[in-house]
Amino acid sequence: MILRHLRAAGLAAALLLFASSAPSLAAAQDALGAAEGVARDAADGAPLPLLLVRLLPAGQGTARGVVTDAEGRFRFEGVPAGEYRLQVEQIGFERTQSPVLRVRPGQTLVHELRGSARPVQLEAVTVQGGRCLTADQLASDGDLAALWNEAKKGVETRRAFNLQYRYTRIMRQDIRARWRIRGTTRTMKVDTFVNKPDSVLVREQRRRARLRAEGYMDGGYLTLPQETDLLDDEFLRDHCLEPSFDEVEGAYVLRFRPVRPRREGVGIRGVITVDAQSYLIRRLDFDYLRGDRAFGSTYVVYEDRGVAGSTLRLPARGGGSIRPGGVERVAALGASSTFTFDYSGFDRTGPE
Repeated sequence: MILRHLRAAGLAAALLLFASSAPSLAAAQDALGAAEGVARDAADGAPLPLLLVRLLPAGQGTARGVVTDAEGRFRFEGVPAGEYRLQVEQIGFERTQSPVLRVRPGQTLVHELRGSARPVQLEAVTVQGGRCLTADQLASDGDLAALWNEAKKGVETRRAFNLQYRYTRIMRQDIRARWRIRGTTRTMKVDTFVNKPDSVLVREQRRRARLRAEGYMDGGYLTLPQETDLLDDEFLRDHCLEPSFDEVEGAYVLRFRPVRPRREGVGIRGVITVDAQSYLIRRLDFDYLRGDRAFGSTYVVYEDRGVAGSTLRLPARGGGSIRPGGVERVAALGASSTFTFDYSGFDRTGPE
């Protein structure tokens, strides 16, 4: 929308390895194994596609995550030999873990996982003013923390999906700007983005660094917030959640705001709406802020799209507006837009 096309201001160090102290490449590869299996429904044994599966080291180490394919299969390559647990991340259900499993050098561990049938129970509370909870304070409100963690599962599944699938997203924007002299002008814009699994993590790191430095503005253009920005513990370091939430028309409504106004750049405040049954994102609504003054607003509606034999919740459509302030009002009266997203491709190409 205007977010990307209408300016907010104008409407070798060297490393020496010795043979005696470093293993050869062949020896390092020999110390690796793999883990694979199928995730099935605990009730009827049906395969579970697009389910997040984590490989958790039993001791020290970094967890890894993949999403299952259309037949519920998953695989982790290049796993250091050792003890692990496999964990099913099924949004809206309690996490379930395998017993401790051993990955042996040069071998593939095979294990079948069963998704738990124990739903997470939450009790909605009428919103009240007052406190606002950051990441360090969230545990003090059990239901709010549970809702936040369930909603995060959907985002974590989406991130793991992006690390495995190449696809194309096309954003079509219909932009209307109102000028004091020129009247109303209309611009149609088409933005094409190709998700490349091998660049996902670098891209996210760069985006986070830019959001910290500039807020939701990139080179003078407003930025559309993503669910991966908002449903992340890092977001709750300088933003907070109101400590209770509503249930409205089968959805839970979470309200967030900045802990303090930004001195530079553009901030946001708003609402995250998630389905009360599935805990998947239904809608985002937010205001753009300069200091504590709102000068624009946007909404994004999410819908299920068919992917890899299942469905994935993705941004589908939205709209927004900008209200100029200060000297900007001399030339511009404002701008509005609507936008839609289309997706294609979905080729499983990324490493596991």
